[in-house]
Amino acid sequence: MSFAISFIASLYAFSHNSFAPVTLTPPLNCAPAEDGWLRVGMGFGQGNSTPPARFQFRCNFASDWTPSHCITVINPDGPGHDHQLEVSRNGYLGVYAPSERKQLWKVLQDPYAPSASQLLQNKYGAHPDPLRRLDQAEESTLAAHLLRISLSASPGYRVNLHQQSAYLCSERYHDDNGQVLAPDEPVALFLHIETLN
Repeated sequence: MSFAISFIASLYAFSHNSFAPVTLTPPLNCAPAEDGWLRVGMGFGQGNSTPPARFQFRCNFASDWTPSHCITVINPDGPGHDHQLEVSRNGYLGVYAPSERKQLWKVLQDPYAPSASQLLQNKYGAHPDPLRRLDQAEESTLAAHLLRISLSASPGYRVNLHQQSAYLCSERYHDDNGQVLAPDEPVALFLHIETLN
């Protein structure tokens, strides 16, 4: 199911057996100047967690009425405000100053993948660790408000976690003939929707 509405949301990833916010790196002093990269932050119980980046998902319709979204950063008092999410030349997800060129994204709900609550059930099982009861309660509260999604900027590509880092990237998972190139499951991405527009 695709999202045919505009909304404000944060992104979370289920990585290293924990929900972690998708954050922006601090502004960089290299190309692209003063732009941040999307990365998966620290998860529950793994130290101080950075708050998730907030994004505006503006719905656009193609001529066939297929919805896609232009995604921009919401950070009124800080760097990156109103910068748009794009894929860099080397495949990483970063935010760039607004321009005439708009990167459009497909945001699809993934009803067949395990939900946030199912992933937590697998993590904690029938015998939760009493020392992590607070983390479990906090994670369970968050999980109840998360929607499992897939995110892509181009046909045949999907957003995934770079294998050697915590940065999000766009990877090709099948070719033009439908041949699977990346059989591994991508990182589990979730939306935490704040408001609908």
